[in-house]
Amino acid sequence: LFVSYLLLKTFVLVEPGFTVKTLFDLGKHSANAFALYPDPRKKFVLALDSSGNRIWKLRLPLSQNSSLEAFAGSFVGESGYVDGPAAKSLFNRPQSLSICDNGAVFVADTRNLAIRKISKDGEVTTIAGGSSRKPGFAGDTARFSSEFSLACSCGSLLIADCGNRLIREIQIDDPKSCDSSDS
Repeated sequence: LFVSYLLLKTFVLVEPGFTVKTLFDLGKHSANAFALYPDPRKKFVLALDSSGNRIWKLRLPLSQNSSLEAFAGSFVGESGYVDGPAAKSLFNRPQSLSICDNGAVFVADTRNLAIRKISKDGEVTTIAGGSSRKPGFAGDTARFSSEFSLACSCGSLLIADCGNRLIREIQIDDPKSCDSSDS
């Protein structure tokens, strides 16, 4: 279990017996972590820096010698709404993300009221929403509240749209690719 202390800018590992040790000090890198998201393939952890409008990447296993890599968003804290190469993309207070089995990363870009996709090749695109959209519609006409989170599940992206009191779904992969024997 990984835990992120936002104010201390530190990752810790919680072990049986509640022993705590520092794995990586974000403060040495002028970075924050609002939340952590492990890669399903156990190769890295993404650290979502909501106030900095960016996403960091840490390769596993974590240690004080780990390197902190830029993954997406502004690395000077700038907010905005720009699709394109991850290094040039802009987000505005991203609040959650999900790493799907296919390697794509989906981001709840809450102040932009949009769901953004970061492809395996590092391209950021908007797949749904945006500030001028309407609730209840698909794709580029959908609108989300300013409070929502998401999770990948069996070929779908599930959205907990708190302000609109909705659970929504976007089909992202062939649902036949899921193994029904895991139920």
